[in-house]
Amino acid sequence: MNFQFSGTFTHWSWTRFKKGEFVEDESYEWSDVELDRGLGVRIRETKYFIFFREIRYKQREHNYWIEKAGGWRIKIPFCKTYEETKIAN
Repeated sequence: MNFQFSGTFTHWSWTRFKKGEFVEDESYEWSDVELDRGLGVRIRETKYFIFFREIRYKQREHNYWIEKAGGWRIKIPFCKTYEETKIAN
């Protein structure tokens, strides 16, 4: 019997369209990703885990598409950034 352990516990809360223009929350770090989408990440660290919340959005002419995710990652001592931890988990 094989058992696998995943170091990431992710929860995608919802995806939807909303009317109007998306306003970026200042508590997130924002960056652009491919296909004209924005990505916001908020991170909180504990002694052994990292809690993350991600928001992805794409602005259109009269509305925007938004998707939220959150979860826990295991803190790895040799990973110095969030991206390194994301890849390692």
